[in-house]
Amino acid sequence: FLSDHPGEIAAARSAGMAVIRLDRSRAPGSPITPDDLGVPVAADFDAIDPFAICGMASV
Repeated sequence: FLSDHPGEIAAARSAGMAVIRLDRSRAPGSPITPDDLGVPVAADFDAIDPFAICGMASV
């Protein structure tokens, strides 16, 4: 589950879903790192899927 909203992330985690939180205040291109709760945090979609920016599906 991918979201920038902490409440949505918490709900998805409680439902047993794997989550990644977007934090657009981070510098673009920053590596994905866990927050204090262990939730992976990405700065942008490129960190999650480098093909997303050009509209290509990753294989």
